[in-house]
Amino acid sequence: MNKDVLIVPMQPTPNGRMHIGHGSGTYLRSDVLGRALRVRGHAVSIISGSDAFENWILAESKRTGKSPDSTCDFYHEAIMEDLNNLDIHLDEWIDPRSPEHFPGYLETHEKILTRLYEKGNAKLESERVPYSKESGQAMMGTWISGKCPHCQKPCGGSSCVYCGAHFQPEEIIEPTSRLDNSTLEWILTSNWFARPIDSKQILDSLKKSGVKPSWLKAAEEYLSHSGGRIRLSGPGTWGIKSNMVPEGFVLANPYYLYSVYCGEVYKSKLGTELHPFDSDSEVSVIGVFGSDNSTPGLVAPHVIAQGSDGLLKPFDMTIVNGMLFLEGQKCSTSKRHGIWLDEIKESNTGISSDELRFFLSQVPLDEGVADITLDEMVHTILMYRKWYQEILIPAIHSVSENKYSIKYSDSLERAISRQTQMLSPSQFDLTKVVSVLKDWMYEEPSDKGEWLLGLSLLGAPIFPKLSQQIWSQLGLVKSPNIEEIPDEVQGHLLPESFVQNSNELSVSKLKPFVHLTEVHI
Repeated sequence: MNKDVLIVPMQPTPNGRMHIGHGSGTYLRSDVLGRALRVRGHAVSIISGSDAFENWILAESKRTGKSPDSTCDFYHEAIMEDLNNLDIHLDEWIDPRSPEHFPGYLETHEKILTRLYEKGNAKLESERVPYSKESGQAMMGTWISGKCPHCQKPCGGSSCVYCGAHFQPEEIIEPTSRLDNSTLEWILTSNWFARPIDSKQILDSLKKSGVKPSWLKAAEEYLSHSGGRIRLSGPGTWGIKSNMVPEGFVLANPYYLYSVYCGEVYKSKLGTELHPFDSDSEVSVIGVFGSDNSTPGLVAPHVIAQGSDGLLKPFDMTIVNGMLFLEGQKCSTSKRHGIWLDEIKESNTGISSDELRFFLSQVPLDEGVADITLDEMVHTILMYRKWYQEILIPAIHSVSENKYSIKYSDSLERAISRQTQMLSPSQFDLTKVVSVLKDWMYEEPSDKGEWLLGLSLLGAPIFPKLSQQIWSQLGLVKSPNIEEIPDEVQGHLLPESFVQNSNELSVSKLKPFVHLTEVHI
């Protein structure tokens, strides 16, 4: 890991508010990693934005009667609020439709497609595309569902949330229209695609960067099954129109190319000489995404980087998370299934962002699918509150009444090292990161000043508000950072400022905010 780091979480689609599945997966992991690296002295930027050219926006527009642009405008701001509700920090939040960003966003896509074409690595290929006989609309992505051609489970669009497979429309088993009862007809069209120059090099590079075998499998299967073909254009009217494609077609909006544009924003903001995705750049670029985006996140960056003939590098490292299920069913914006982050914040549940992060960080998504229940959520948060009241508050009173020292001890260094190991993208495991923190939380300290310092440093990625409060009251400046610890410090702990939320919490109190009804388009 280099000193300078750019983290690019997968861009969320502005077709709905953020639910607990979003909060527990990609965006929490990006934030946890960013905070942990800052504690350890890295210069970190986290940049993302709303994926405003997705067809899911048209689906939401159809459902509500609002225009696609109005839909994007509302949810672009709402998603940022939801992330803030969970104390998830982004250094830049991009709306690619905005006058500030669209010219550069379009230029990035056209420049790379042109580069691939000129190098002979982007070609027009024929494919069979389903169209509605009644409306004449292409029924790809958002509009098509059926069974996964790999695991035969229900799927939609171009990927499977169960096995992580990626596929083309003509591969879906028993395809049907999600939009209406349209009769599908298959029409031969031509679209831009890129293919890998060296598939073995892609797999070797992914393995070397530390991609876990469980996530690598989907990439291996896609490269083997489809030859690693990556879409660069497709039929549609909502999207990036360009001279590179005819009327009725738009440029594809892949995660990697959006991330390259995030790199442009990074370069402009920091005034760096090199773009972070330049092949010679020493910025460590980390992609973070869900397992249903394994091909866009793992394969596409390497295919496009290879095709750029030395212009670009792929992500240096990636972090992949599994899908979250709530009470046995996958959290879903389109199906209105989940707990929405804004409702937790604005309701009378009394759950703080620190408490919710502490619970979500212990959901085991780093190896695959995880299913949570309200009982588990309530139990974990109540245990946290008990620790706060019975262990933390007495320690703070003890320190405030006596002289204390702050020392970055050998035992704290060992704990930091163990946690750092679990935060490395090649071994990333958020449950183990929390496990190191919990060991420290429940340790009987011989030096309570040192113990509180450790809580602040180890807890900064997980419960940032409490961490910052402890750090500041210990007399330390700025934010938790190992490099900011002086040899001597005089703190001013005020026990009365550590007030625990005393609101009653129960499963019955949470149930009104749980949405379990499927709403199909």
